[in-house]
Amino acid sequence: MLIFCGAPFAADGVLLSSQKVVELARSQSVPVKASELGVRAQRKAAQGAFTSFLPVLSATAGVTHFIEKATMDFGTGGGGDLSAMKAFPGTSSVDSVLIDLLGAFFGGIENSFSGPSNIYNAGLTVAQPIFAGGRIFNGYRAARNAARAQEATHERTIADIGFTAQQLYWNYVSLLKSLESIRETRAWFENLSETQQKLYQGGVIIELDLLNTKIQLDNFKVTEIKMQDALANFGDQMLLFLGLPTGSAIQVDSSDISRPLDSFSMPSAGDIEKRVVAREDLKALEYQLDALRAVKRIQGAAYLPMVAGYATSSYTNQYSSDEGDLKRNTIIGLSLNWTLFDWGKALRDAQKTGLQEETLELACKNLREQVRLKMIALARAVDQSRKTLAIAQEDMAIAKKALDVAKLKYDAQAITNTELLNSRNLLTGKTVACTQARINALLALEEYKIAPMASSAQSAGQSSGASGNEQ
Repeated sequence: MLIFCGAPFAADGVLLSSQKVVELARSQSVPVKASELGVRAQRKAAQGAFTSFLPVLSATAGVTHFIEKATMDFGTGGGGDLSAMKAFPGTSSVDSVLIDLLGAFFGGIENSFSGPSNIYNAGLTVAQPIFAGGRIFNGYRAARNAARAQEATHERTIADIGFTAQQLYWNYVSLLKSLESIRETRAWFENLSETQQKLYQGGVIIELDLLNTKIQLDNFKVTEIKMQDALANFGDQMLLFLGLPTGSAIQVDSSDISRPLDSFSMPSAGDIEKRVVAREDLKALEYQLDALRAVKRIQGAAYLPMVAGYATSSYTNQYSSDEGDLKRNTIIGLSLNWTLFDWGKALRDAQKTGLQEETLELACKNLREQVRLKMIALARAVDQSRKTLAIAQEDMAIAKKALDVAKLKYDAQAITNTELLNSRNLLTGKTVACTQARINALLALEEYKIAPMASSAQSAGQSSGASGNEQ
């Protein structure tokens, strides 16, 4: 059976079912889309961390202009200066010959050297880390575990969003079924009022009976108006959550409410433990803990040296007297960077991360126990909801029978009009309660399957993990 209820001015209708809303929420809701972006961002961070293992190629280019240029002075030059050395005491004839030869050789060299006014430099450099004390590996490990934690959180988000969508859907159906009961009761009172009007005109009943029925009828009319508005407002909220246009007419497949309940039995301790181990939020905390431990190792390696190899090939006129004479310059080498003293900063950072690690371990342990207790409580809630449903169905059947009896007694003038109205109001209440009890039974089982939980411990753990990753 399809029930139509929505804004009459809406051009397009939306057909929803308990499964359809889950599909829409998991594909279109804002929290899921935001979570997907978070997963993509963390994966990019892990990919970026991996590139630290690889060599880096960089290009350099520059130009330097000398406003005031110094020269390199080699003395006065020429043979005259050298020949003066012959006057030194003890100079032999052989020494004199050598002095003459040197004077002849250096006599043509200029007294000074001046480089170009503009120095050009352009080249490529390849740098490859050789030893980093585990910094690169642990940096990649931290980023990878952060990505895994985000993926697990995303899976948990999808599961929780699906259950939230079902809650919204079934609450909407509950309002819709309650509105149906109100309308049915209002129609019943209208028929009764018309009948009693004729009886009053015939002198069969007194005016008080007619007035009591009219008051009850007006009460249900007001309740119906309020519930219509509440249903429209709630429907818009549900559409917004599902990523659908608000104001659209909603069609509900209410046959969902009549489907047989899935079989259920109280889980054993082993079943609970298996589900606890498989929890996505617990996995996310464990990945965050691994990431924090990797950050701690990075901080612990702060006092180890870092060694990198590099090779540079460039062209420059720095070693030429002609500005346009570019010469190739090739360099290979090793660089060592070693922090010997930093006033204990790295040590204190590692100690801080160690405390965050202990905090996260406590949060993980606490969340594990919370999840276990939550699942046990939800299993009990499923059992309780089914027992409550059985009682509600029995009560509704009794209320129907009581109304039939009240009608007969009222026709026989064995009871007052007030008692008849109370019987009808009782049936309305029991009908609404029975519908709600069935919805509660359906939701209780779905909640047990999903076991959503947004605990403070989890939030604290995520905060600690994020703080550690920032290191």
